[in-house]
Amino acid sequence: MTIFSELLGERLLQHNVDGSDQIISYISTNELEGKTIGLYFSGHWCGPSRAYTQKLAEIYKSIYENVKDNFEIVFISSDRDQSSFDSYYNGMPWKALPFSEQTRADEIKNNYDVRTLPRLDILSPTGEVLYSNCINEVSSEGAEFFRQWYCAKEKPTKTIVKAETTTTKAVTTTVFIELFGEQLLEHSADESSQTTTYMPTSKLEGKTVGLYFSGHWCRPSREFTVKLAEAYKNAYEYVEDKFEIVFVSWDNEENAYENFYKEMPWKALPFAVKTFDSSSTSANQQVITTTTTTTAFNQLLGYRLLQHDGHECAQTTNYINTIVLEGKTVALYFS
Repeated sequence: MTIFSELLGERLLQHNVDGSDQIISYISTNELEGKTIGLYFSGHWCGPSRAYTQKLAEIYKSIYENVKDNFEIVFISSDRDQSSFDSYYNGMPWKALPFSEQTRADEIKNNYDVRTLPRLDILSPTGEVLYSNCINEVSSEGAEFFRQWYCAKEKPTKTIVKAETTTTKAVTTTVFIELFGEQLLEHSADESSQTTTYMPTSKLEGKTVGLYFSGHWCRPSREFTVKLAEAYKNAYEYVEDKFEIVFVSWDNEENAYENFYKEMPWKALPFAVKTFDSSSTSANQQVITTTTTTTAFNQLLGYRLLQHDGHECAQTTNYINTIVLEGKTVALYFS
């Protein structure tokens, strides 16, 4: 069994043109072996999906002769009945998972965390995710986008299983100092004293850091803080050398901030850092002006960011790769 037959089953649908008649037949999924694959999640009932399918079909037809040995698209349907599926697939020139495989289709959508339509994920010949949801990129770059995927020898990859859980190395100390400043607050080792002291931000070096945005005035924040603190204390002895949380306050008064921080066992950005001259370079907890590598942004923000879809009538979001931030000044907007 190959990678793609395990994912998609043993058979797929394809169009065969026989004179003036369009015939749909089965092919073995093994025919995808060695190819880069686009998983196209779409549904006839979705207006933006129908509009996008027309554009994608035009692009696919224009590049097919050049890419047919290296690249293929497979339609994963979100249609609710066989008739809608059949009608919709008639307008598609690529392969499709049969409508009878809806259980498998649902499993694939869950595996790739598909929440919006349309969506196109690019997989390497070994099943790794080369690009997660490239709908907007295809719209803007057209056929050129696909050429880069089937021609490229090396691309940033994530495996299917680890796409959402890949562990990353910690951000460099320089980035954390730029982000937080030179000092953070921590609780005194003497728990009975309930006093706080300053620690150098450089102590975060080598650690993965969680930014905890919260405020005492917000009841859900107070309730979640209790649960998070309990989990943190339970895990601390196992993760203290690898992981830390930093509290970034939304409180408007220092007294509220201090009372709230007493309930937290982790580090904190000092309340005084909330006020600053926006033109000053000390305002780095709000704006990072840096030429850090893509890796640093991946580690700070994760491998994916959300953006709005380009369709005016679709109030949805999709994912983009954090690599688009490389070389840019990035503002973190907390609202």
